[in-house]
Amino acid sequence: MIPDFSIIEWQKPVTTPPKRNSFFETPEGIVVKQAYVEADISNTAHINSMPGFAPFLRGPYPTMY
Repeated sequence: MIPDFSIIEWQKPVTTPPKRNSFFETPEGIVVKQAYVEADISNTAHINSMPGFAPFLRGPYPTMY
């Protein structure tokens, strides 16, 4: 069921500035860092892959254009 947003009263969102080296969680439950460094992707196998070859994680062209 879709809520009727026309009857829900608007409230100003409460925000706080992010802390350095802090994390946040997406609505899907994925934990995301505020900043990433080269060491974070050092063990990522698909970085050196080519489009059209397994694991198929890139677009149709290496530059995406």
